[in-house]
Amino acid sequence: MFGAEKTGLSEEIASTVGRTAAIPMIPGAESLNVSVAAGIALYSRSARAIERAGEPPVRR
Repeated sequence: MFGAEKTGLSEEIASTVGRTAAIPMIPGAESLNVSVAAGIALYSRSARAIERAGEPPVRR
C-alpha cells in the first residue's frame, strides 16, 4: 500500500498494516511521485531478497 505524495498514509490506514516504511529524501524535497516511490520500494525489497538468497544482484 502506498500513500499520498506529500502526506503518506492516513493514521487510520497505517494502523491497519503490519509495517510501514519511509524513503529518506534530501532536505527541501517535498515528495516523490507515488509510482517512483513504488519503484524504489520494490527494487529495494527484491535486491535484499536476492542478497539473502546468496546471489549477487544483477547489474546492467
